[in-house]
Formats: sequence, structure tokens, C-alpha cells
Amino acid sequence: MRSLNLGVMMKKLIFIFFVAINSLVSQNDPMKPYVELWQNEQVDSIKKILPQLNQKFPDKVDVKFFNAVFESDAAKAAAVYESIVADFPQYVFADEALYRLIQLAYARGTYQNAKNKFDQLKKNYPKSKWISAVAQMFSDLKIDDTSDQTTTTGSKKFTLQVGAFSMRDNADDLKTKLSGFGYTPIEISEKTVNGKKLFAVWVGSFATKEEAAKTGQTLKSQQKIDFSIVEHP
Repeated sequence: MRSLNLGVMMKKLIFIFFVAINSLVSQNDPMKPYVELWQNEQVDSIKKILPQLNQKFPDKVDVKFFNAVFESDAAKAAAVYESIVADFPQYVFADEALYRLIQLAYARGTYQNAKNKFDQLKKNYPKSKWISAVAQMFSDLKIDDTSDQTTTTGSKKFTLQVGAFSMRDNADDLKTKLSGFGYTPIEISEKTVNGKKLFAVWVGSFATKEEAAKTGQTLKSQQKIDFSIVEHP
């Protein structure tokens, strides 16, 4: 009987020990509960408490990551993700930050940039759950590493993407500006990335990448606007 009571007591002591350890860990890492919320996909909960987290822990990398997720300006969000990947490569959500950069690059039509970051994801985070998601994203897209080859794809056309904006008005302004300089056709394509709506501005329609690149270089020289070549759906 005494040995049985001793066994029960030892189990209780072990339980109390682990509770104490977990409590101590939580005290040393105040962000742990919020990290767990995100890992359990409690997105709305994080969004609701984010203003409080910004006041209490403005410099925590977790808070910066959460802010980037809910940032409506894709460029600002990308800058935060870039800093996380570069400065905190071992951070628990560094692979997700890289995944979100891939999504943004894909939405902008900079497919080679997206592919390069995908290679980085596979190399640095080989066990990341996001690898399969990116592979699916690229499954229907062919990305050429040899841009100097003449590329004609039958009825497929190429176009120039000259911007991607979170606000439709900004896309419309750029469209109006370029139309005034005689660029046609100009199309605004709506995309959704990480739940954020982006408006991409597409200029021209070309049979080959070389034709697209030639016009793109002229546009860049005259208007100081960067471009990427994308396949027109």
C-alpha cells in the first residue's frame, strides 16, 4: 500500500514539476501563447490582440511578423518578411515569411525571383510545410532560366507587368499615365495574395519574350518604371 501511495505521489510531483517549468518558460517568453495561437491558425484572435501586442512588445520579431501579415501595403509587408528571413533565419516562422515573399513575387509576375526564393526555401528549410504549397503554385507555370533564348509559345502572348498595388486608384493612375504616352493595350489584373487584393498593371501583348523585353527597356528608359515579363493568360 505504501509503495502504491509513493507511486501516486511521484506522479503528482512530476506533474507539478512540468507545470512549473511550463509556467517559467511562458514567463521568460511572453510571446509563446501568441505563437501557439498562430500555429493553431487562430488568425482572428491574433488580429484582435495585435494593437495590444504593438504597445507591449513593439520590437519582438513575432509582433513584426504579425503586423506584416495584416499589412495592406504589399511592399511594406515584403520589406518586413525580407528582414525576418535575413536577420532571424532560425525564427519559428522564418520559413512562412519566405513563403509569403514567394507568393508576393508570384503575384507581381516576377516568377524567376519567386523561383529563386523557392530554391532558398527548399535549401534552408527542407522540412517546411510550405514547400508543397509552393510546388502546387508552380505546377502550372513554366519558368525559363535562359532568358536569352527566343521563346514563342504558339497562341500564348507575353505582357509587361509594371506595377502591383493594394489600391485600385494607384493602378488606375499608372494606367492613365502610360496611356497618355501611347502605350496600348493596358490591362489591370486583380490578384489575391495572402488574403490581400492586388491590382497588377499589364502593358502590351507580345509574341516573344524578346519583343516584350525590348519594349520594356524602352519604357524603363523613358518612364523610369521597372517591369517584369509575364505570360498573358
